Amino acid sequence: MAQKKYNVIYHKLVDSDTDLVGHIAYSLYKRQKLEYIENYKKENSKPPTDKVLEDFHRMSLGDVSIENLKVRAEGILQEFTGGVLGEALQNVEEDIRRNQQNILAEIIEPLKPENKWKTFGRGVLQSMSGAFAFALIVAGVWFIKGNHPQYTEPPKTPNETDSMSAPSSSVEDSTHQQPVDSH
Repeated sequence: MAQKKYNVIYHKLVDSDTDLVGHIAYSLYKRQKLEYIENYKKENSKPPTDKVLEDFHRMSLGDVSIENLKVRAEGILQEFTGGVLGEALQNVEEDIRRNQQNILAEIIEPLKPENKWKTFGRGVLQSMSGAFAFALIVAGVWFIKGNHPQYTEPPKTPNETDSMSAPSSSVEDSTHQQPVDSH
């Protein structure tokens, strides 16, 4: 019984256990190998011999083939991470927007008036109280300063002065009148 040759392609593609690109490339290699075997069976109605598989392995071990598998693996990984990161970024942005809206609502809620009519009534009451207080202050200053007119008799007009003094002089005149001759 002939001993089967060891295939070194895994070590050419995968550098370490954490080498994602290498593992994806090896996975691509295995898929190619399965497709090759299936196509061979369809065309030849029998599975490939070890010699036929050795030709496939030799072709797969070429530098161009290895590089091609790694480039395709990097593309798959980038597409996957781009999709995952894009989705994660969208989720983060939505969470940020939602949190921002919640925070703004918490800040604004206490500042909102309870009731428009209640607020209106409070405003009217404040305006009236302010107007009344202002009127009291003005009246207080006016009384303290003493610039208010005292009650006095209204000034007399010149006609009133003459008519008032005329009777008094006529009284005087009547007492001091000279006697009239009666002859």
